[in-house]
Amino acid sequence: TDKLSGLDNFLPRIKEHAPHVPLLLLTNSDADVVWSPSDALRAGLTEIVPVDQRDYIALVVQRELQHVCRRQYTSQLRHALTEAEQRCQLLLQESHVAIAYVHEGMHIHANERYLDLFGYTELDDLCGASLVDLLSTECADGLKHALKELRNGADDISIKFTSADEERTGSMILTHSQYDGEDCLQVAASTA
Repeated sequence: TDKLSGLDNFLPRIKEHAPHVPLLLLTNSDADVVWSPSDALRAGLTEIVPVDQRDYIALVVQRELQHVCRRQYTSQLRHALTEAEQRCQLLLQESHVAIAYVHEGMHIHANERYLDLFGYTELDDLCGASLVDLLSTECADGLKHALKELRNGADDISIKFTSADEERTGSMILTHSQYDGEDCLQVAASTA
């Protein structure tokens, strides 16, 4: 049977140029040719709607308009999130505070000030290094106690530290954070 062959050729072009535009096929109840719902969906139509059911048409149009609005809103949110992440990265790199992110005890990111503070030249050399390994043995107990307090619900903890080479002393503020979608700790360190 004739399956609206002109529409078969036309629909892919519409979907290519406007993939998010819903396409409804209005049909007469006495029409000779009617696509099955599965044929319609395969061809790229959103729905087949009987032209004489005005309430149903209104509901379908309202539903599809809501989908389009949600899609547009989601797209705007994704764009805003990407911009915010880029600004955060810039602020992190330009910060005068030494900042690092630690996941399960291991460094996953740090700015240049943090690298300088602990004697690293490359981020790759620090990533995977344990936070406890950067500190003197005497500071390890204080760090473990602080981490326990954070696990028990504290918002942030400040501790004093001495670097493992004992050349630098200062303080660290440990805070719950997220980096690249991962729950982690933010470490903000400053020297005395």
